[in-house]
Amino acid sequence: MREALYTFKEICELAGVPYSTGRYYKAKHKEFITPVGTDVSTGRNKRYTRQVAEVLTFISNAYKSGASANEVQQRLSQHFPMSVNGSANEVQCSVTTQCNQEENFHEAVFPLAPLALLANMAEQQQEIKEALQKIAEALERSRQQEQEIAKLKAEIEELKQPWWKRLLF
Repeated sequence: MREALYTFKEICELAGVPYSTGRYYKAKHKEFITPVGTDVSTGRNKRYTRQVAEVLTFISNAYKSGASANEVQQRLSQHFPMSVNGSANEVQCSVTTQCNQEENFHEAVFPLAPLALLANMAEQQQEIKEALQKIAEALERSRQQEQEIAKLKAEIEELKQPWWKRLLF
C-alpha cells in the first residue's frame, strides 16, 4: 500500500508548526525536508511523506529546548541519516526513502519533546511565581490601606465628639 503524500502546508499542520515557521525550518535544514512527489521539479507539485512532519516536529522541539541552528543540524544528522540520491548526486535525508519504519521514527523524533515540555513548564512556573509575588504584594498594600482607613475612621469619630468631651475624657 502506498503512503499518502501531503503538500508542505499540510505537513506543517500535521507537525503543529505555523507555515511560515515551517518554511524557515525547510530553508535552514533543506536536506532533511525533501519532497518525494511525482513532479519535484516544479514548486507547486512537491509532495512530502508524513515522516517529514515528524522531522519538522523534531526541529521545532529542538529549537524550543534552546538549541542553536548548528546544534539542531547535528541532532538531525544523528537521528536521520543522510543518503546520496544516485540520479542527481544530491544528499537527502533518509526520511524520503524509509517511509515504512514508523516505530523507529517516533523513537528518534520525540526524545526532545519531554525536554521541551520541561523547559516550557519551568518558564510557566517562573511566570506563575512572579504573578503570585505581585498578588502577595498587592494584598499587603491592601491590608496596610485597610489599617490606615480604620485609623482615619477612629480619628473622625473622635473629632465628631464635642470639644468639651475631648477635653474631659
